[in-house]
Amino acid sequence: MGGLFCSQAATAAEVVDSAVIAVHSAGEWTHNWQSHTQNNKMMVIDFSASWCGQCRFVEPAFRAMAAQYTDAVFLKIDVDELPVLPSSSSS
Repeated sequence: MGGLFCSQAATAAEVVDSAVIAVHSAGEWTHNWQSHTQNNKMMVIDFSASWCGQCRFVEPAFRAMAAQYTDAVFLKIDVDELPVLPSSSSS
């Protein structure tokens, strides 16, 4: 086997260096959401938590997809850091 699911979980520094955009604030979320609605690009969001084993397992595959599918925007949101997103219904 091998492939995407066999690699080790990424560190936070690796996420910053990848094509995945880490969202740390409501303002960053609003900016990314508004950009998404204006340019009509696909947005893929990874809702995760640092304590979540399954989230760490999926992260290398998510980063690989972000590198492969450059026509989409890939965001990562830590649900402990940003538990509630602002409503985007006004967009």
